[in-house]
Amino acid sequence: MFRPFYVSLFFYYFTSLIASESIYNPVENIALDCGYSGNTTTAINDRTWLGDMNSKPHNLTSSVTSEAHQPPTQDDKVPYSTARLSRSEFTYFFSLTSGQKFIRLHFYPASYSNFDRSKAFFSVKAGPFTLLKNFSAALTVDALQLQVISKEFYVNVEDNQRLNITFIPSPTSPDAYAFINGIEVVSIPSNLYYTAAEDPGGIPIIGQEQRYRIENNTALETDYRVNVGGNTISPAEDTGMYRSWLDDNEYLVASKLVNKGVLPVNESIHLDFTMIPNYSAPEEVYQTARTMGMNKTLNKHYNLTWEFPVDSGFYYMVRLHFCEFQPEIFSSYQRVFYIYIANQTAEENADVIGWSGGNGNGIPIYRDYVVPMFSKVNEKKMNLSIALQANPVDWKTEYNDAILNGLEIFKISSFDGNLYGPNPDPTPSTTVSPPIQKSTGQKNNEATIIGIVSGLVAGIIVISIVVFFVSRRCKRVSNAGFDDGISWWGRLYTSGTTKSIKTPRSTLPSEMCRYFSLAQIKAATNNFDNVFIIGAGGFGNVYKGYIDNGSARDNRSNPVAIKRLKPGSQQGAHEFETEIQMLSQLRHLHLVSLIGYCNDGNEMILVYDYMARGTLRDHLYNTDNPPLSWNQRLQICIGAAHGLNYLHTVVCAKAPITRLVTKEQVNLVEWMQQCYRNGKLDEIVDPFLKGKIAPECLKKFVEIATNCLLDNGTQRPSMNDVWWGLEFALQLQESAADKDVKLHAFEIEIMDDEKALISKSIVDDSDDMFTCSVVAVDNRQV
Repeated sequence: MFRPFYVSLFFYYFTSLIASESIYNPVENIALDCGYSGNTTTAINDRTWLGDMNSKPHNLTSSVTSEAHQPPTQDDKVPYSTARLSRSEFTYFFSLTSGQKFIRLHFYPASYSNFDRSKAFFSVKAGPFTLLKNFSAALTVDALQLQVISKEFYVNVEDNQRLNITFIPSPTSPDAYAFINGIEVVSIPSNLYYTAAEDPGGIPIIGQEQRYRIENNTALETDYRVNVGGNTISPAEDTGMYRSWLDDNEYLVASKLVNKGVLPVNESIHLDFTMIPNYSAPEEVYQTARTMGMNKTLNKHYNLTWEFPVDSGFYYMVRLHFCEFQPEIFSSYQRVFYIYIANQTAEENADVIGWSGGNGNGIPIYRDYVVPMFSKVNEKKMNLSIALQANPVDWKTEYNDAILNGLEIFKISSFDGNLYGPNPDPTPSTTVSPPIQKSTGQKNNEATIIGIVSGLVAGIIVISIVVFFVSRRCKRVSNAGFDDGISWWGRLYTSGTTKSIKTPRSTLPSEMCRYFSLAQIKAATNNFDNVFIIGAGGFGNVYKGYIDNGSARDNRSNPVAIKRLKPGSQQGAHEFETEIQMLSQLRHLHLVSLIGYCNDGNEMILVYDYMARGTLRDHLYNTDNPPLSWNQRLQICIGAAHGLNYLHTVVCAKAPITRLVTKEQVNLVEWMQQCYRNGKLDEIVDPFLKGKIAPECLKKFVEIATNCLLDNGTQRPSMNDVWWGLEFALQLQESAADKDVKLHAFEIEIMDDEKALISKSIVDDSDDMFTCSVVAVDNRQV
């Protein structure tokens, strides 16, 4: 039996030869075929796999080897044809040089001699890190509809330290066992994914002022590695680290009416790796991309969005790869766009040419971000979204467009060294299957972002814009949303992700939204249990429920808001289907979208995603939540303006001007108008904001608000003008951030003829006005 030191040298001698022509040549390059006695060279990933039976590491006496009763049908059968299995703990030892390594574990949960595939529950530890715990490869591949699965991790090995990889059967069952089919251990370049010691800062944390350092005492797990806009890249085509790059089609959020962007390619461009090492990603990643295209009008009305299910309860590092290679993009400020990660702003002025030094195109770069993904409702999975939005302000960018070439997402180990997440739920045997992920890290095809503004902005003039437009739109979309206490940030489901069971009278196309049977709705709400009611109105009750692998009883899976219309509702079947058709076509970052519906029998039910953070109102008054800053409130208004502009141009093609209520009703809008006419705006400003708003910013904001309230529609600004004005107001506020801004009985002088133009009409302040699902403010603020 070989000593561990010789084992590692033996692996290195054979496997390093094949990598001599790669961009990066790893010091250690180990590919171990567990349970096999010989060596196998594979053409698919250009590796020589060494059997572990001729060079057994320590502590394998209790383990056995076995061939799978039925080998996998996929082309790359190595290392999945044999396995090492044991009902006791066993360990592989590797003597390595110091530095950062990746560990890739391969599993084929098949039937082996005297081992039931359903009994394999085990943990895997690498040094001080717990990589997997109570892991079931069978449940995982069944949920993903795969045969095999690999798990990739990154760890650091210190000087004179041996890497031990230990497999431990779960102690909860006497029949539990552990198994492994293949192990790869490969050196990676220093600080490729870790923070360099000489780096004084670190990685920005989305939504926070602090920065994050990925130190050597941290482990990472690769969740996703995607060649955006390009083809799958095999391990043999990587830069020497045998990484797999998947295409982005399975992650892209799209619907029938939302553009998937365009796919520019420039294979002839010379890539200048002056900003990042050339082994960061294959050249193909930087020669292909997904953009929005050159239609400026269209680009302003949709976002490029990808969505990735991840384990909740961890921080994640997101690496975005960029390279401008289109000939028309060659200088800064030509393509400036927004980047949102997990529904929060990551970049407001993303400029790839500017990031790469402003010296022309063809210079690859990447940007790293850390995002916390913690659920308040004990969800197993959360959706980590990445969205690109074209800058709508023409003077800020020559092309209203966005670009992304590639991305990587890594789970960061917890403070106690854990990376493990929960197993998927067993695949249900019902005839209606939930959306199923299709590959390692792959996702449900269709998803989009939905949320809602459902409250009043107390003490600030924000409501002047939001109330005016929302109130006039809501009556046109009756019963399309929920009452107070609900907000959404949700997902779409299409015919590609779930089987559709329709009643004969349903004429809605399955690609528009998901159809739920009444049995599914009852399971999600525990048969409409009153304890799950979270809202009520004239239309009926709203329930919090759980869909897809979960139920109301076990509090698992995806929470949703389920609106059940009363049987005596005046809305008929035709109106119900018309409403669904309209709502399911609204696809925009700042608009509420529909997940699905049910029309079994006499039931008329709408399903939206549920947001545990509550409404905007919950963050403004009568709340224990910290107050929103003025900048946040301005950004909320800008988000509302984006969504409203999309509605006016796409849905109804004209601005709404319907009068809703009588003049006798008194509300915040009338108070604001009165204060404006009397030059006493300080009386209406939120006390929290007094002394924090730049006078010029407030003046501009009030000007926009009052113009939006003019009775004569021809005198009101277009939504593009509102966009620009709000962006300008935000710039005025930010430019005054370093000054000592005071607000003492601030007055704005207006002429008599201007006073005559101020609208005296009144807008309803009741909760019913906000039961429609129209405008969604970007939830990153609340």
